[in-house]
Amino acid sequence: MNTTDWILASDGYYYYKHILPPGETIPDGKILFTKYTVTNKPAGLAASAQLEFDVVSQAVIADKDKAALNKAWPNVPEGLDVME
Repeated sequence: MNTTDWILASDGYYYYKHILPPGETIPDGKILFTKYTVTNKPAGLAASAQLEFDVVSQAVIADKDKAALNKAWPNVPEGLDVME
């Protein structure tokens, strides 16, 4: 799990710490995680069972004074990049 480029906030969501330019994607080396391992398989679970992830994504325009960021996410953690 990449905790260098992501922050886990008190709301339970992870926030990407850097500004992502329009049309860009998060580089491979900076994604949150690449695999997930289930260590405690529930009894009676079929070998063919599948794990489903629901990924929620939101974006806000980076703002010099963090106004847009704070309006969109009032409890956003410190340490996120803003435009210079």
